[in-house]
Amino acid sequence: MDLPVVLLYWQKRFGYEPVVVCGKVPGGRDGSPDGYTRHCWAMINGRHYHSEAQYAGWGKGIYGYGNYPISHRIQKIVKF
Repeated sequence: MDLPVVLLYWQKRFGYEPVVVCGKVPGGRDGSPDGYTRHCWAMINGRHYHSEAQYAGWGKGIYGYGNYPISHRIQKIVKF
């Protein structure tokens, strides 16, 4: 089991409401003609968290934002 899944499990155990947001953000990694690439990030109790964006350097500090600050399209939200 990878670390994000373990963290979501423990957050749920402590009374948080974690979800995974599946959507698209600007990029060409999957070759989509619309200029957006598939991507996911976490929401906990309605706040956005995106550690990969921080690590990769294209979305610094997305920890606890009420709104997701990068252009995006949400395709589905998965409750954990």
